[in-house]
Order: sequence, then structure tokens, then C-alpha cells
Amino acid sequence: MTEYIIPIARWGFNSGRRFVRQIGTSMLEEPMGKDRSNIILPVEMHRDRIDWLLLLAVLSLLGIGLLMVLSSTSFTAQTAHGDPFGRFSAQGLRGLMGLLLMVVAIRSDYRILSTWAPWIAVGSALLLAAVFLPGIGEVSNGSQRWLEVGPFRFQPIEVARVGLIVYLARLLSKS
Repeated sequence: MTEYIIPIARWGFNSGRRFVRQIGTSMLEEPMGKDRSNIILPVEMHRDRIDWLLLLAVLSLLGIGLLMVLSSTSFTAQTAHGDPFGRFSAQGLRGLMGLLLMVVAIRSDYRILSTWAPWIAVGSALLLAAVFLPGIGEVSNGSQRWLEVGPFRFQPIEVARVGLIVYLARLLSKS
């Protein structure tokens, strides 16, 4: 901080304002213009490189979550359905699907989402509105939050969260 204050005191107040204005505009400018295809990434950021620490954290959280599901539902599932591993196996299947989607997301180019961001936002809004349509929206525990499409049942707010993040990322990167 002192390396900025000393030049301001030496050059006078107006020179200091000019210096701060230059710093502010240089922080807001794009470093390489609109075309970012010529950016050379460091070796650590290549696409084929796996962040092992992040993967270990994800697998640990998945394992701990599966252990919690097993310990909290095995007794009631045994008495109600005769299968103590029913919820555990369903949650494990969801975890495997999540890992598969993670691998697909790692291997895909995220910049494609920028071109699709407005359509993702509109699709998310339509899915949120579809919850209130009779025959499509599913009532569960007194609230209408689910969509049932064939054998699949999901909450569209989960899709809308990702859609909002993608849309806002594009909006903020364009400004």
C-alpha cells in the first residue's frame, strides 16, 4: 500500500487522482482484447491433467454421504421393506451418475455454454413454470416442486441453478 501512497504524495493530489484513475481503468480493460484463443495456458491447466486433490475430496464426500445414508436408513428400510440397502443402493447409483457427469464436464469445453447461455436461461424458466401445469407438476408432501417425465422425477430448480450461474457468468464476462 505504501508503494502507491508515496508517489501520490510526491506528485501532488491531482497526479494521485490520475494515477488511481489509470489503475482503475487498467483493471477493467480486457487484457488481450475480445479474442482469447491465443492465450497459452500453463502446464498445470492443460485439459488432460487431473486435479487429484479435488477428485479425492469429491470421492471422500461421496463416500461419507453414502455411509451417512446407510447408517440413517438401514434400520427403517429393513423393518419397512425388508431390504436395508435400498436407499443406499439408490444413492450410490445417483453418486455414480454424478461422477459420470463430472467426467463429461471435465472433458467438455465450457466455452460452448457461453453461446447457449440465453437458451439455457429460458429453458430453466420454462421448466420452473412447467411445475404448475396440471399433469406435469407432481405434488409431494403438500408442495408442487417436482416434474415427472416418464420414469424420471426431478426438481427443475436444480437445473435453474446451473442455468442461472451460466447465464450470469456470460453476462458478467461481456460487460
